[in-house]
Amino acid sequence: MSLYSWQSSPWQQLWQPGIERMPHGILLCGNAGIGKRAFAKVLANSLLCQRRLSDNLPCGECDACRFFDQNSHPDFRLIAPESEVESEENEAKDKKPSEFITINQIRSLGDFIALTSHQNGRRVVMISPAEHLNPNAANALLKMLEEPPAQTLFVLVTNHLSRILPTIRSRCRLLKLPAPEDRDAITWLAQHDCAEPALNLAL
Repeated sequence: MSLYSWQSSPWQQLWQPGIERMPHGILLCGNAGIGKRAFAKVLANSLLCQRRLSDNLPCGECDACRFFDQNSHPDFRLIAPESEVESEENEAKDKKPSEFITINQIRSLGDFIALTSHQNGRRVVMISPAEHLNPNAANALLKMLEEPPAQTLFVLVTNHLSRILPTIRSRCRLLKLPAPEDRDAITWLAQHDCAEPALNLAL
């Protein structure tokens, strides 16, 4: 798991104080489609990795990285709207999956953050897109951020910073992720076998 080339500067900025001074809440914001969610997953993987590389990227080889790649790491939780999570449970429901993150989803984190981590390290909760928290869910999350559990990091991802409660924003470190420069985007598209990358980028 790796970063996009245009994310190296904010990555270094985030890690500069050192892992022991990593805030308990990080709010990633920026335009839609620039790789914020991918950045958040690399961050979560790195925090749980047992042998981080010199640039703080995950090693990709330890047990923690293998669990993470298989979406089965016991110390990681992804909170997203039901409509974005494909599962047999959702398919079995008669009603349409919610497009919002509900208070029950946030409350379900209670047991997760109360228990000791499985690998004697950190726990990471990723919430994306954070602007889809309904009002009750947002207030429940705020209470957790006001009294953050030890060794637990919340990573929130949003396309619309103005839709996040000011009280939640104030309890997180804000990190604005840049859109790639045209040359970086064209290079990336070309590396991934995109025909006529400049034209496709313009479109």
